[in-house]
Amino acid sequence: NNPDLFWNMFDLLIVTAGIINFLVTTLMGDQHGLGKDAALFRIVRLLRVLRVLRIIRIVRFLKQLYLLAYGFLEGAMAVFWVTLLASFMLYICSVVLVRTYGRLEEQEGVDDEDVEFFGDHFGSIPVTMFSLFELISAPDLRPYRAIMFKNPPLVLFLVTFIILGSFGINGLLVALINESILEKNQARLEADRMDRESKRKVMQARCRELFDSLDKNNNRVLPRNELKECTAQLAAIFESLGVPFQHKDLDQMFYIMDYNDTGIIERSEFVQGVLELCDQIRPM
Repeated sequence: NNPDLFWNMFDLLIVTAGIINFLVTTLMGDQHGLGKDAALFRIVRLLRVLRVLRIIRIVRFLKQLYLLAYGFLEGAMAVFWVTLLASFMLYICSVVLVRTYGRLEEQEGVDDEDVEFFGDHFGSIPVTMFSLFELISAPDLRPYRAIMFKNPPLVLFLVTFIILGSFGINGLLVALINESILEKNQARLEADRMDRESKRKVMQARCRELFDSLDKNNNRVLPRNELKECTAQLAAIFESLGVPFQHKDLDQMFYIMDYNDTGIIERSEFVQGVLELCDQIRPM
């Protein structure tokens, strides 16, 4: 349940790599000391490179950089699934093209040039998949111009394939990455909201307990001067919850609570005044 478990394991990996690097370098020497054992030298060099990964720890402390890094990882997963989808699509389309245009040499009345062109581009499923992949990565129908208009169904097929395969997959990939980033950002906002709400409830309970400990007569009202004596206790509550504050604000807070200048502060006014001072635990 430790949220820092991954980072602790990561630190352990980096430290272990550094120790192994030190031991190997000390026992075996540098590259010249390793002699012909190139594999061992490559391992040592890899361990040295792993120390660069320590910079990844900075990511966890920078929110915007963290979101970018998370978006990159989510983008990699989205690319994997989109690639898998595109592979299925390429395979199905390749089967169709090989069945219809890849074996024209078996038909009579077809020009030799057309047979050669279709054989080079759609002669087998792997060749056809590569040809279609070229159209997805860089849509260019100029190599097919001489042959397409002799076969109107091929024009319709290739244009539809480019629209759905190239533009559609690119749009799908961007949409998946954006959705992943927005979902992560929404989850972070929800976690922040829950954390603020939890701190706010704890602050309310602690403030009520502090007020009740001073209210010996259970009147739910206390003189302002008497409440000012609990400044140190309020500061301790803020520090325990990790809420930043200014000591001078605590001194002025009681005058803001007593906005009628009656010298009397009610229990609800005290709790609400303390919460208003804490910007980080107000409701979002």
